[in-house]
Order: sequence, then C-alpha cells, then structure tokens
Amino acid sequence: EKEKEKEKEKERDSYTWAELQADEELRKLEFDSSMKRKNTMFLPQQISRAVTTLGWSFVIGGFILNALGYAWVKDPSGGIGVGTLDERDFQREVVKEGRRKDAEEEKNALSISKLEDTNKHIFRWLDQDQNSQSV
Repeated sequence: EKEKEKEKEKERDSYTWAELQADEELRKLEFDSSMKRKNTMFLPQQISRAVTTLGWSFVIGGFILNALGYAWVKDPSGGIGVGTLDERDFQREVVKEGRRKDAEEEKNALSISKLEDTNKHIFRWLDQDQNSQSV
C-alpha cells in the first residue's frame, strides 16, 4: 500500500501534458530531454544519411568535373584524385590491356590443360586397345 501511495503522490507532483505545453521553460526542457534520447536512437539513421550524402556529393562532383573537362582518376599514391579526361582514358586503356593479357594467359592455360586431357584419353584408349589384343 505504501508503494501505491508513493506512486500516486509522484503522479500528483508530476506535470500534465497541458501544463508542460503551457510553460515555455518546461516545454524547452522537455524538448531537449526528448531530443537527447532520440539522437542516440537515430544514430544508425544519421550514419546512413551521412554515407548517402557523401555518395551523392561524389556523383554530383563528377558531373561538374566532367563538364569542366576533368574527372576522378586513380591516384598513384593510392586513393582518388582529380585529373584530366585524357588521364582517365589512359588509365582505362591500361586496365583494359591488363585484362586482355590476363584473358589470353587464361585461354592459353586452358588450351594446355585441354591438350593434356586429350592426351590422357588417347593413352587410355591405346592401353585398352593393347589389353584387348593381348587377351
């Protein structure tokens, strides 16, 4: 019973919503308290917004750079930087050439392995043929 009486007393001592809204200072204190709680709850959302904003700024910045004759290019020291469109095209050609060489090497490696498989089949066939003739 004493606990119930204490709770009722606390309720009587607390402010109602109308009283909070009527008093400017109490309204401001309640708003600040509420925002402190909400800010910690919305931290992931704020991080998501920051990442999205950063991404859009890179896209918009790329359009602006392109209109001015520049572009994002890979920096030799790592990361990205601003360079001319010719630099960007040169970097793309280097990457394409590297991919083409890798594809040729892979194709050659596959050709050798195919030849080895063919030779294995031929040798097996010859062995089977010899075994069948000796029987």
